[in-house]
Amino acid sequence: KVIIREVSFSEEFFEFWKAYYRERFQIIVNEEYLSFYKFVFKNSQFKLYKYEVNGKSVAYNVCYYSEIQRVIYDVAFPWTTYADTYRLGIFSIIVNLKRALDENWGYSLCYGKYDYKNSIMKYL
Repeated sequence: KVIIREVSFSEEFFEFWKAYYRERFQIIVNEEYLSFYKFVFKNSQFKLYKYEVNGKSVAYNVCYYSEIQRVIYDVAFPWTTYADTYRLGIFSIIVNLKRALDENWGYSLCYGKYDYKNSIMKYL
């Protein structure tokens, strides 16, 4: 079972994000880069959702809620490989689409260009 909860931007999240960049892209994120995002994410329009399976953090989802445009922007989804998860990114898209629909808002997927995402978005 995946548990999703809204959390504050914290050092735990930024350490997770750094590990994601290192594992996925072989990029070491420096403090200057991280400081920029720490500053940007202080904006109250950004929300952070933590995804847990069996008490283990397996992903975080950064969303920007534009009240003026009434759109949820799905900004980032750092994740880790975990045995009990399958296609967690697709699941998060569905969760965010439901959030947008529940509020009668629009939805925009802002990260990554992959065939599976294009397949989902073409029906919207």
